[in-house]
Amino acid sequence: MNKITTPLPLKMANMAESSPMMQIFLIGFHHQKGSTVEYSYPPINTTDTASASLTESLPQQWRSLPHIALPDGCHNYREGHVTFTLPTEDGVVYGVSCYRQIDSNELTSVSSDITRSTVQKSICVISKWPIYDFLISKVELTIHAYFNAKDLNDRELLIHTYHNLNATLTLDLALRACCHNNKLAGLIELYQHSILQLFKAVLLEKRVLVYGHNPSDVSHLVTSLLSLFPLYYQSLIDQSLVNEYGLPLKTKLYVQPYLPLQELRQLSSLEDERGMLVGVSNPLFYKRASELCDICFVMETKAIEIHKTSLYASLNLSTADLRFCTLIKEGVASGDERGTRGSVPSESATITNWNGSVEWIQAQFKSYLLSLLSSVRNGNPDTLNDFNLHFVQSFSKTFSYRKWVESVPQTVVQPGHVCQGDLSFSDIKHHLLVEATELVGSDNVEKLVRKTGDLKNSVSEKVSHWWHWSSSAVTNLLGATAESDSDD
Repeated sequence: MNKITTPLPLKMANMAESSPMMQIFLIGFHHQKGSTVEYSYPPINTTDTASASLTESLPQQWRSLPHIALPDGCHNYREGHVTFTLPTEDGVVYGVSCYRQIDSNELTSVSSDITRSTVQKSICVISKWPIYDFLISKVELTIHAYFNAKDLNDRELLIHTYHNLNATLTLDLALRACCHNNKLAGLIELYQHSILQLFKAVLLEKRVLVYGHNPSDVSHLVTSLLSLFPLYYQSLIDQSLVNEYGLPLKTKLYVQPYLPLQELRQLSSLEDERGMLVGVSNPLFYKRASELCDICFVMETKAIEIHKTSLYASLNLSTADLRFCTLIKEGVASGDERGTRGSVPSESATITNWNGSVEWIQAQFKSYLLSLLSSVRNGNPDTLNDFNLHFVQSFSKTFSYRKWVESVPQTVVQPGHVCQGDLSFSDIKHHLLVEATELVGSDNVEKLVRKTGDLKNSVSEKVSHWWHWSSSAVTNLLGATAESDSDD
C-alpha cells in the first residue's frame, strides 16, 4: 500500500467500511523526537515502518494524535487515559488513549532508543462510535497485559485487540454503551452545583474550557457533562434519532474532551457564534483563558472563572436550581449507601435501586431540560424566574432553542421548574453555603457554618427580603469568621 496522501482518514484503503473500529496505534515517547507513532494496525504505511515515517503518514489533520495520546502532564502519572475526537471528511471520529509507564530495568528486551529510567507508551484506538467508557475498559486491559509481558516489541496483542473489538461491537451495544459513565456520580458528589452551572453554560452555547492537571480527569469531566444531554451520544451513532420531545437538541457546539497545546489554533479559529466544550491540561491554555473562552472551570480549585461580564447574572443559580442540585446530590448519596451509586441498572431493577444510578442522574437532567424548554416557550414570568430570568433571556436566543421550537409544534411537558416551590429555611441555607463556597472556598465552608452558630434565629425575620439580605448576611458571616479566627 502506498503512503497515505488523502487529507482526511475516512478514505484509507485498508479500512473496512462496516468496521466500527478504524485503527489501533502504539504511541511512544522518544527522548529526541518526542511523541511518535511506533506501530499501527491496520498498517497505514507498509513501505516504511520507521516511527518517524508512521507519524508523517498520518493524515494532516491527525498529526497531533501522538501529543493527544501522550497528553501534557501525563509523565506525572503512572497510568491514565484520555478521550478525544479527530476530524474526518464527514465529521469526526472518536478516540481513546490509555498510557502507562514502566521502569526500563524491568523490560526483558531493551532497544537502543531507550535511554531513560522509565518508558512511557500509550495504546490508542479510533472508533466510529463515541463509546468512551467501553473502550477505556478494554484498552486498559490491553495495555496492562502489554506491559506485564515486559517485551514492548511484541505487537501481536494489539492486533488481537483490534479484531476482538470489531467482532464484539454491534450497533445495539454501541447505543447502550455510549451513555454509560462510571465517573458521573463521583463528579456530581465532588463538584455539586458547579455541574448544573456548566450544564447551563453549554446550553447558552458559550465557550467553556475545562482545565486541570490530570488529563484523565479533564477528559472525563467533559464527556460526563455531555452525557447529561438527552440522546447526545446516541445521535452521534444514529443521526436519525429524535424523540417525541424534539431531543436531542441541535447545536453548533465544538467538542474536544482533550486538546493538546499543538492544537491551540483550533480555539482561536472557531467561528464567533459557535460554542465549545474543551478539556486541557497545559498551563498555557489557562494563562490565555481570558482570550480563548467565556468560562474556565478549574478542576483543582472547583472555581468557575467567568471572562465575559454579562454571564455573571445568567449563571447565578436560582432557589429552584439549588433544590435540584440537592436532589441530585442526595440521590447519589442514597445510591452510595445501597451500593448502586453510578451503576447501570438492569431491566428488572426496582425504583429503589434505580435511584442514584447513571440512568437516574441522566433522567433528572432530562426532566430539567424539558421543563426549561416548555417554560421558556410558555413565557409565564413566574415560571421563568425559577430558572433565572437572565439565563432564560439568553437561552431563548440560542441556535438550539430556535431549532427546537421549529421542530416541536406544541408544549411537550407541563411548564414549571422540576423543583419549584415557596422559599424555605433550607433554601436560604443552601444559598448561603453556595455563596460562602464561592467566597472562601469549599474547604472552609463547614468551619464557617460551625462558627456562626444557629442560622435559623438570625435569618427567620428576613426571609421575605432574601435577595437584598443574602449578600450582607454572607458578608457578616465572613466577618464573624475572621474575628473568631483572630480570637483563636
